[in-house]
Amino acid sequence: MNSKLKRQYTLGIFLALMVLIINQVFIQYWLFNKDEDALTINISGRQRMLSQKIMLEFERYSNGKASLSSIKRVYKTWSQTHYGLLNGDIERSIHKVSDPIAIQYLEEISANVLFVKAFLETPSSTEVSRQALYENQAKFLEGMEVVVKKLEQNSNEKLHFIAIMEIILAILSAIILVMEVRYIYRPISQSLVDHIGKLKESQYKFKALFDSTTDYNLILDRNFSIIAFNNMAKKIVKTVFIKDLKVGQSVLDYSIGKYKDTFYDDLIKAIEGNVIRKEIEIPMPNNSSIWMDVTLPPIYDQHSEIIGISFNTTNIDKQKRATMKLREQNEKLRKIAWRQSHEVRRPVATIAGLCILLKERDEDYLHYLSCLEIAINELDDVIHTIVKETVEAE
Repeated sequence: MNSKLKRQYTLGIFLALMVLIINQVFIQYWLFNKDEDALTINISGRQRMLSQKIMLEFERYSNGKASLSSIKRVYKTWSQTHYGLLNGDIERSIHKVSDPIAIQYLEEISANVLFVKAFLETPSSTEVSRQALYENQAKFLEGMEVVVKKLEQNSNEKLHFIAIMEIILAILSAIILVMEVRYIYRPISQSLVDHIGKLKESQYKFKALFDSTTDYNLILDRNFSIIAFNNMAKKIVKTVFIKDLKVGQSVLDYSIGKYKDTFYDDLIKAIEGNVIRKEIEIPMPNNSSIWMDVTLPPIYDQHSEIIGISFNTTNIDKQKRATMKLREQNEKLRKIAWRQSHEVRRPVATIAGLCILLKERDEDYLHYLSCLEIAINELDDVIHTIVKETVEAE
């Protein structure tokens, strides 16, 4: 993945996270407000109940069935709640009403609350007083009815707003998702597909090259297990060991001949960073043998760390046997040269000496001729031997 695609991918993740965070913050914020509104509506509805309870307690007080203190207790709760709605009361967990119209009506019916306070300071059970209290509470109920409806209307409007914003955020999320897929993830996906295609193509080319060579090649991991091999290696193993070569098997299972004793040591040296090269003779099932040139170079990754070993084997049987024959021929030629320089020289020197004696002393020529015949026969034997060795050397 190139740097441009990385930046696009990072941008896509960032946008997705931002939309998710904004969505959650928005929802949680308005849900919290909705809970506050529900609590405020509930408290406002309870205010209507408390105003009616004040009337009920006053009736009981007028009939001598309740005390004035019971009315005052109800009034205290009613009054504190009313001013809590107007100004807020943290201690009683009452949130201040924010709607201007609701605030206006709460301020107007504050006079009704003060009327009850004044009434309790100088209570009277007369019919006039009772009627005045009824009318006051009726006005309070009318005002609170408007307040509750307004609060419910605001709550419904908020709920409607939340629904609309949820739809807008959903559409925005869908648009961002489509854009991310179109401009970010699709190019990344295409890049990955192209990269995988190139890797497969490289793999096919490597496999073709790997299998087209006449060498026997294996790739080993750090534990000397086989992770890849070419067709030639498969064939030679089948021929020598009468079994199939398999990925995952230890190469130590295929050590053979004189090389078996030093094979493990060579693998250890190779995994330590040394290039090992040897010529070994491998016995074949038909009582013959072939010579192989074995090379064990370490395999490095991009960080120059050794990750395995390349087991490369080349058939050098013809070259090896030709070299051995040439050495044998050279040895025979050296023997011929020695015979020429020593054994041939001796009878030649004898013949030369006899010729000199024949010239100087004619009376002993028969003896000298006998010696000369012996030297000639020795020389003839040497020549036959040289000819025979020369033929064998060819």
